Amino acid sequence: MQKKIENDDVDLKEGLEGMAAAFHMAWMDWSKEIVNTEQISEKRLKRWQKFWVPYKQLPEEVKEQDRQYARIAFVMLSLGMSHEKEVKL
Repeated sequence: MQKKIENDDVDLKEGLEGMAAAFHMAWMDWSKEIVNTEQISEKRLKRWQKFWVPYKQLPEEVKEQDRQYARIAFVMLSLGMSHEKEVKL
């Protein structure tokens, strides 16, 4: 059964989407740094390059991976948890 979406839920969804976009930008910075400092396979480089685009242009399944990290961060922030505790969603 799906929950009815309320106004507060829309704000939460937008917040999570923004956080997911931030995680994607961080991944892009990290992956580009790896490419510039380490040897990686041509196959991996081509796979990564496909995702060096703004968050809004990502395929839905890739966005969902970023959303998963956003959900974990949101739970940790909401509960005041440190990085030492494992969060399972």
